[in-house]
Order: sequence, then structure tokens, then C-alpha cells
Amino acid sequence: MNAVPAASPSLARPLRGPLPPPRKDHYPSLPDANVMGTMAMKETLANLGEVIAARGMMCVYGPAGLGKTMSVNAALRELAPKSTRRIEFRGRPTVLDIRHNLFNVLALPGRPPRQPTAFDTLLKDVLADQFRVLVCDEAQWLREESFEYFRHLFDDLYTDIAVVFVGGGNTYEVLAGKDMLASRVHIWQEFRPLTREEVLTTIPAYHPVWLGVDPRRRGRPRRPPHLGQDHLPPGARPSGPPWS
Repeated sequence: MNAVPAASPSLARPLRGPLPPPRKDHYPSLPDANVMGTMAMKETLANLGEVIAARGMMCVYGPAGLGKTMSVNAALRELAPKSTRRIEFRGRPTVLDIRHNLFNVLALPGRPPRQPTAFDTLLKDVLADQFRVLVCDEAQWLREESFEYFRHLFDDLYTDIAVVFVGGGNTYEVLAGKDMLASRVHIWQEFRPLTREEVLTTIPAYHPVWLGVDPRRRGRPRRPPHLGQDHLPPGARPSGPPWS
């Protein structure tokens, strides 16, 4: 029997699956830190609700460190906790890589089909069986043909899915630059840094260490709402890896 072709070792195993637990939202697992209901997070919740109802596509984009992934995860825990499946790539995946990752995150039994047509038919049948939200995180790594493959699954008459692309870099440019892709995107949401006024209002409730601190000392974090160690008062910095 011929061996089933595998994706490259670095991409064959999915980096994600169902939604992670809330404790994973903060990169350094900062004790006592709170997830704040910023305007961007509230907008994400509303937008994802609309996209799910419409069975549409959504693009969440913006520079790294602004809370895109955290906001999407928090919103989907409220809206579709059991239906969401997440994929995250750390390289330039091929369509074959995407097929294998979907096979894995959907927890399909047996071995992946060898022929592309049979593989696509299997995935479409599964995605038609019940509603799912497919979240592609770090979407800036996707090639144009990878975006097109998600469109191929999305356009099938019988699949029941919503697709959410989350990424920085060229995510917006690639999607918006191709009419066939852009026309499928129901909502575009750009993440931007908090304003100074938003920081001064939000940060006291973000972590108790800020309670009672003179507003003039709160400053402006470089990458809110993921507030880093450099912006914590001396003695309050957590152990572990630094913020990116």
C-alpha cells in the first residue's frame, strides 16, 4: 500500500484545536490580571455574533500585541465554545498542510485520504454535518492559495461554517486585494493601540498593583491591552518569560 503523503514535520501536527482555557489568554500568566472589556473586545464580540449568524467570513487584523487573538478567543467562548476549531501556523503552509491540519483538529478517525479530491470531499462532508467556526490564527503566514482553499470550503453549497482570519502583516492586503476573497469577508475589524485616555481608564482594573497609583505614573503601554513587565511598578513584575 502506498504511504499517505504527509505535510512537512513542522506543520503536520496542528498547533491548536478547540478554544484554550481562559488562563492561557495572558502570555506570562500574570497572577490577578483581568481581561478588560475594552471597546475593541466589545466590538469583537458584536462582530463575531453577526458573522456567526450570517455564516460569513471575518478578518481581524492589526499589529502584533494588541489583543486580537485574546479578544477572538474570549468572544467565541461566549458565542460558540463547542463549535470553534482553531488552527495556527508558524510557517508558510501549503494546501496539503491545511488539509492535514483540518483533519487533525476535526478529530477525524483513520488515515487521511491519499487523493486531494477524496480528501476535500471528506472535509466538506464533515463540515456540512454540523456548524463550526474555523479560526485561522497567525493568518499572515498564509499564501494566497491557502486563503483560496478556505474560500473553496466556504463556498461549498453544503458546508455550514464561519471562517475567521486573525493576523497582522499582510493579512488585510492579501484578502482585500483579491475580489473573490474580499467579497466573501462579511466584516473587517482593525485593531489599534488604546488611546492614552483609554489606558488611564482601563489600567487600574487590569491589575490590582495599579490601584492608587498616580495617573501620571501609569504612562502609555507600547502594546495594549497586553500590558508588559516594563510598565509594572518595581517589585510587581512576574517571573517567567518577558512580554513580546
